[in-house]
Order: sequence, then structure tokens, then C-alpha cells
Amino acid sequence: EAAEAQAIAEALERFRAGRSVADLERDPGSVLVNVYVHVITASSGEGNLDDAGIAAQIDVLNASYGGVAGGINSPFRFALIGTDRSVNDAWFTAGPNTAAEQEMKAALRLGTAKDLNVYTNSPDGDLLGWATFPWSYEAAPLDDGVVIFYASLPGGSAAPFNLGHTAVHE
Repeated sequence: EAAEAQAIAEALERFRAGRSVADLERDPGSVLVNVYVHVITASSGEGNLDDAGIAAQIDVLNASYGGVAGGINSPFRFALIGTDRSVNDAWFTAGPNTAAEQEMKAALRLGTAKDLNVYTNSPDGDLLGWATFPWSYEAAPLDDGVVIFYASLPGGSAAPFNLGHTAVHE
């Protein structure tokens, strides 16, 4: 919607205000982002991801942000720091702005504002994923993170959306 696009543009301008050009421009590969992956599974076992699939997702992030898979060679690179697994049916189907999402993130979130928390689940509503904007962190730090449909990781069952680009987009 046009109103939402305008609100995002205004929020981005507020985020950039007070920052110098040097703060916003960095050399390719100069910012290492620590990544924590939180694998949420159903009690049936659905959604469990192996370490190889998670590593492949980190590879896709690095290729995409490194300009190898299209786009520009950005400052950002990603390093997997930790993976945890939780069996929770409510979290497994949590959607954006739900009590289950808030509970999941409050219980699992690790690191600081400089780190990336990725949660994998199977959200209701045919969503591939969602994320928060960087400028939202100060007001809602526990809402920080990216949630992606587990089957959208590289090699997952959500063809043609199983190449890992949902995480890149979010």
C-alpha cells in the first residue's frame, strides 16, 4: 500500500538522520553478523532441520550479500554462531504479531542488536517469512529477528521457494 511505503520511507529517513555518510558506507565484507538459528519443530517432528541445511542457508546469505548471486557486494557477511532446537506446537505455527511469536522470541532470542536471530517454523497463512526493521529495535528489542518457513531453506520442500532466498529477502 502507498501509505505503508511512505511510512517505511519516513522511518528510513529518521534512521539515517544524525548518521554520517561514513557510518552508512562500509567496505564489502567488513561487517560480520553473528547468526543464531532457532529451529522450531512440531511435536510430530515436522520442521526439524539438519545442520547441513542450516549451513547451506548461511552460504546463500553470504553469496547473496557478497554479490555472487546477484546484487551488490555489500558490507555484510554472516557467521553461524549457534543453533538450538525447540519442540513447541504453538511456536511452530506462530504468525506475525501473535502471542506465540512474542513468547518464542522472548524465550529464545540471543545476542545483541548487532546479531541476527533466525527462527524457522511453519507459520499459518501461507507466509514464507517476515522480519522487523532495524529502526524498530529500540522500541521493541524482543521483537527483533527473522522468521522463515522451514521448507524454504535450500533443498527444502517448498519448491520453487526452496533456494534459501526467503531468508535473504527478509
